[in-house]
Amino acid sequence: VESGTAEPSKMFTVVVLIVALVLLVALDTVKKRRLYPAIPTVSPCYPLVGNVLKFQGQTLEQKFRTLTTIFSTAPRLFKLWLGPVMVVGVTHPELIQKLLNDPNCLEKPFFYDFLNMKHGLISARIDFWKVSRKVLNPTMNVKFLHDAIPVFEKCSRNMVNRMKACPKLEEPIDVLPFTMQCSLEMVCATTMGAEVLEREGSQKFMEDTEEYVVRGIRLTTSY
Repeated sequence: VESGTAEPSKMFTVVVLIVALVLLVALDTVKKRRLYPAIPTVSPCYPLVGNVLKFQGQTLEQKFRTLTTIFSTAPRLFKLWLGPVMVVGVTHPELIQKLLNDPNCLEKPFFYDFLNMKHGLISARIDFWKVSRKVLNPTMNVKFLHDAIPVFEKCSRNMVNRMKACPKLEEPIDVLPFTMQCSLEMVCATTMGAEVLEREGSQKFMEDTEEYVVRGIRLTTSY
């Protein structure tokens, strides 16, 4: 008898906890949605999930086009809700300049954590990134870029030759593999020396590096 009465009691407790949790999330969401009312919100925006359904079931290309449409139609800035998380998009040049020059906006947002590269220059904290940037600044000056133009030209010509070798088809082809390999060649040639492209095993190195990049992209897009 005791076990029989305990089961409904446990179920009732679980139901109460679930309802309380849903109410807390709903109240928190309503409170957050009232933040910054002057910033227009992308529509449609639903309770709890926000604008997530706007991207539901879309391919990467479709998601990119959706974001492009949002940015091109917003007058100055907009709010995008990914569940309980608010993302502010800026489209006006003056506002973008203010953000880029504001030290309070230099810290990386939460979704950089999905890259799983805590100390990489792309996703590092601002205290680590600023020191590393000062070290790398001399390599990003105009003289360095001017000296790298022959490398860029060579890599671009190699890409064009590889594209010319493709059979002529009426259907469009995916240019991403060509541009990705060209970009990797430019990075390797300018950081490790132009002769790296001429060494034995360079093609295998490029293929392995490209595979690593593709796996990283797939890992991040899964989120």
